[in-house]
This record gives sequence, C-alpha cells and structure tokens, in this order.
Amino acid sequence: MNDLNDLMYRASDGDPNQSADPTRLLRQGRRRVHRRRGVTAVSGVAVAALAIVGGAVWLPSATPNGSNPGSSQGPSVAATSDGAYEHVEVSRDEVGRRCTTLLHNAYGMDGTYLVPPRDDGPWFEGQTAQVGKAGQGSDGDDWTMTLSCEVPQADLVDRAGTVSIPLPDASDDDGIRAACGQYLGWDFTGWDVLTSASTDIATTAALRSTNGYVATCWLNAAPGGQGDSSWAGIERETLPSTEGLAIDYAVWFSTNQYAGDNQEGDYNVFGVDQVSGPEEAAKVVITEPDGTEHVSEVVDNSWFAIAADLHLEMYPHGVSPLRVKVLAADGSVLADYPDGEQSSECEVYPDLCEGSKD
Repeated sequence: MNDLNDLMYRASDGDPNQSADPTRLLRQGRRRVHRRRGVTAVSGVAVAALAIVGGAVWLPSATPNGSNPGSSQGPSVAATSDGAYEHVEVSRDEVGRRCTTLLHNAYGMDGTYLVPPRDDGPWFEGQTAQVGKAGQGSDGDDWTMTLSCEVPQADLVDRAGTVSIPLPDASDDDGIRAACGQYLGWDFTGWDVLTSASTDIATTAALRSTNGYVATCWLNAAPGGQGDSSWAGIERETLPSTEGLAIDYAVWFSTNQYAGDNQEGDYNVFGVDQVSGPEEAAKVVITEPDGTEHVSEVVDNSWFAIAADLHLEMYPHGVSPLRVKVLAADGSVLADYPDGEQSSECEVYPDLCEGSKD
C-alpha cells in the first residue's frame, strides 16, 4: 500500500518543491507523461490532464446552512431528483470516512484520513474536501500534506474510486452515467451526456445536470494501471474562458504511457474540457506525426471529449509530438499549434516544439 509521503513524491515527479496536494497535482499536470505505474491517477510522472484542473475551486456556489459541520452526526439524506445537483451537507467525521474509502479504492493508499482541524466546513456531497492522514503530525498541527477528495454520496461510497471494466462506449449514455457515477460515487440519473469519446482503454465525458452543474469524467483502463489517472468531479457550469491560458483555443488532454520505455511507447491520450477563443469552435483535431487525424466535435458551451490509443515518441519533459488544430463550422482554421503551446512549456523549452512547427 502507499503512504502519503510516497504519493506526494510520485505525484511531484520527485520534486519536493511541487504542490503539497498530489491529487490536485494530478489535475494540473495536463501534458506530462506517466513513466512508472504507481498509485493514483498518478503513476509516477504525473498526469497529463486530469485534472485534471489547475487550481479550480469545485462548485463555488452559495450553499444552504445545515447542521453543525463539525459535529459527528450522520450525513443528511442524499437528494438527487430529476437530474438536479442537490447540496447535501456532510459532517466532518463522515467526510473523513468517505474520503478514506475513496482514497483506498482509487489510489491504493493506506491508513485513515481526517479533515484537518483548521478546516471549518461546511462540506457537501460532490464538492471537494481536504483530508490528511490521521496522526501525521506529532503535535496535531502538522497538516501541510493534505489531499483533495470529491465527497461521494452516502449510499455510493463503497465503490467510489473504482473503474468499471469494460469501459462504456461513447455511444452508451446509460453506461457512461453508470461508470462515471461509480468512480465519483454519484447518481447521474437524469443528467444529460453532452459529449463523450472512448477507446478500449479510455472513456471521457461531460455530463450536465438540470440546474446548472456539469460533471467531467476521465476513466482510464490502460493495461497495467487500471483506474490510473481516472478522475471525475462536479462544478457549476460556466462559459468557456481564456483567462490564464497562454493562447486562445488551448486544448488540454492527458498523454499517459502504459507500455514502452521512459519516452517512446503506447500512450493513452484522453481528455474532456471546454475550448475558448474569439470565435466559436466546431471541431478539435489532434494530428499524429504521420498525419493521422483524430477529430472531436465541439458541442454546446464549447465542450469537447478526446480518446485515442497511440504509439508516440515524446519530446523531453513530456511534451508530445502531437499537433492541435481548432476549426470553425465552415472549416476555417482558428488555431494550429504543437502540443506544449497551451502553456509556457514551449517558452521554457523552445527546442521541444520546434520540430512540429514546420
């Protein structure tokens, strides 16, 4: 089993200066490559996407007041009706119990996890909570190493963090609702599947509630790492934005190696996100070095989903040789750039991107 320090080391790729939350690291590492099988949506060299989210706060909304969040009483009864996301408050003790189960299932972690004393709540099902390992601080105050956890629903905790094999096909909306719900520990009955993509080893999807929330779901069943890099979470749906992006029409996806050496091998390429820029996008095209194209339709509110099983030779630092194109409805090119330009990676390592700019 894996302890917290080991998970942090693996998630940060051995860099002690990385963020102290490995699960958040996973969601920030969008283009990086797995080179070792490991613990979480972590395998070793971090993920490429899950994240998959850079510093987002899940479900930032006004939440109803309920019972004392610091009490040890049981959770409120789960309330999902007609595909709506409902805020159900969860006690401090119950958050620790549910997140302990999820972390054990998803990442092979051991021990018991608790909400740090400094956190006052309230906490709600489907929202992110921070938890730390019980007894990690000798004086009870050392809670610098915490993990984020999307709190499962009360009656769906036991299988949360597990991946249903075989994965559902992109055309199977009911299968997608069930598989994404199993991983998150959530009942997606009545949620609309906006977009999805699948291969034998990956399924990605965006699902929308009837009251303004969206769930993104990344399921990985690559050989040797079942569940590795899988992630699902709910947030209030917003308009696509270019805020914080290095370029317009930035397209994020994960490139996770499941066979080969540290650089060349078979990669699970998958992701789900929104694409944004001055004009409305209609298609996202991922192109391999030999010219093979993988086309994803952009749907309502600029959502897209990607899934491909590819043999690639990565550039150093985990930048893939893939090229990204974003097309308008009339076929005109809105963006055309090598993987890596979504962020400052090409500025930091310009030689990594030169080969794909010809």
